[in-house]
Amino acid sequence: MLAVLVFVLVLLVLGWWLELRTPPWVLWREVDHQGIAAHVAPHLVLQHEDGNSVWASLGYSIYRSDLGGGFRRIARIRPPFGAPDGVRS
Repeated sequence: MLAVLVFVLVLLVLGWWLELRTPPWVLWREVDHQGIAAHVAPHLVLQHEDGNSVWASLGYSIYRSDLGGGFRRIARIRPPFGAPDGVRS
C-alpha cells in the first residue's frame, strides 16, 4: 500500500515538474515531408500570427517568435489551485 502511495506521489510531482519546466527557448527546425520543406517548432501550439510575430504555447507557457527568430518564453500562467482550466466556480 505504501509503495502505491509513493508511486502516485512521484507521478504527481513529475507531472507538476514537467508542466512548470518548459524550456526558455524553442528553436525552429527545418523538416522535409514528401518533398516539401518547412520549419516547425517542436511541441509548440500556434496561437496567433500577425506577419511579424508568431505566438505559441506549451502547457501554461506562452512563447513569441519575432521576424522568424527562435521562440522565447515570455510568460508562465498558472490557473488557481483546484481549477485546472482556470475557471473559478
